[in-house]
Amino acid sequence: MDEPSPRGGGCAGEPPRIRRLEESVVNRIAAGEVIQRPSSAVKELIENSLDAGASSVSVVVKDGGLKLIQVSDDGHGIRFEDLPILCERHTTSKLSAYEDLQTIKSMGFRGEALASMTYVGHVTVENLFYNMVARKKTLQNSNDDYPKIVDFISRFAVHHINVTFSCRKHGANRADVHSASTSSRLDAIRSVYGASVVRDLIEIKVSDEDAADSIFKMDGYISNANYVAKKITMILFINDRLVDCTALKRAIEFVYSATLPQASKPFIYMSINLPSEHVDVNIHPTKKEVSLLNQERIIETIRNAVEEKLMNSNTTRIFQTQALNLSGIAQANPQKDKVSEASMGSGTKSQKIPVSQMVRTDPRNPSGRLHTYWHGQSSNLEKKFDLVSVRSRRNQKDAGLLDIVKNCAYVGLADEAFALIQHNTRLYLVNVVNIRMEGDGDRRTRPAGTAETATGAGRAAAV
Repeated sequence: MDEPSPRGGGCAGEPPRIRRLEESVVNRIAAGEVIQRPSSAVKELIENSLDAGASSVSVVVKDGGLKLIQVSDDGHGIRFEDLPILCERHTTSKLSAYEDLQTIKSMGFRGEALASMTYVGHVTVENLFYNMVARKKTLQNSNDDYPKIVDFISRFAVHHINVTFSCRKHGANRADVHSASTSSRLDAIRSVYGASVVRDLIEIKVSDEDAADSIFKMDGYISNANYVAKKITMILFINDRLVDCTALKRAIEFVYSATLPQASKPFIYMSINLPSEHVDVNIHPTKKEVSLLNQERIIETIRNAVEEKLMNSNTTRIFQTQALNLSGIAQANPQKDKVSEASMGSGTKSQKIPVSQMVRTDPRNPSGRLHTYWHGQSSNLEKKFDLVSVRSRRNQKDAGLLDIVKNCAYVGLADEAFALIQHNTRLYLVNVVNIRMEGDGDRRTRPAGTAETATGAGRAAAV
């Protein structure tokens, strides 16, 4: 009987031998998991500084962290006798037994960060990834990673308000991040992200101390409906550890999707505190994720609190306005147009703003009419309708409403049922579905001779 062919059906040669890897190869492979990019090294070093009780942390970066990462702090430092094993793998002062992980409070605990940096760089840290060619090629553009470093430090500065942080490029006189120690969380956010962010923040606090198996506290700040940004900013600390939580982020984004315009994203800062035994910190090589006991229940509680806070704060909206730009009105004056063309011909740049980018502040101004914003694609967008039937139906007290409908300027659709119109300097939200039904009711109840007039009223009100 023939012998069965080797699994895989390939050549019948000898299988490859299993070899024990050299320690240097093992170390470099492990280092590539811990230190994935320069910002990873900065995060590890800052966490070491905070674990050492530092009240001031200064970071200097060269070429996005590939050439130099220098972190200086005023923490308690390292014992002289511990220096010989400082950069060896799995040497740490944070724990001594596996059971210590259940109550760990420090951000570092594996003893891999400094060792990993020495395997892929020259400490202080210099020439990061000098011996990992493929990784270094993917990080050649220093403009990519420096913003990530700034973002990490900004997040630490918002949470650790009793610590002074600074970050600058090597050779630069001005720091890109500089936050002084303060007693106010809002002051820290203002220092890092600006006053425009703080203006639209509301405080939120959640606790679930009654449930024996889901004890947690959360406090933070979330943006209200007036905040506008193209990208979400979510700063999440769990037991003072900077982490990501995709499930929580998605839940909060879902809540905001019903409040914010589609292209706008919120600003979120949250600090969650749980018993140490309810948090598993050892699930990711870079410790950027943790696992929580009863995570679904905690997320649901926070989601409901955010939704309630937004509903209670969504009673008003603020619309930013700008002064009327006279260059839009000047378009109606041929003489000014000729002067403008002459200046452009002489090489002077025109400061005129396109009408399509202006804010309409006066519905009587021709530059604020709808056809101007359609760049002349249609000359019949504005129509006049007979409003006699509206007058006959309305009492004298509705004269103001008639004036609004008659002299309004169409702004645009808000959703499938509502549209925005502008009268003078006010915006009105109009239910076009109800108005359409009103117009249809007129056609059914009025004599045939007045049907056209009633239809005209329905169209005018919808516009």
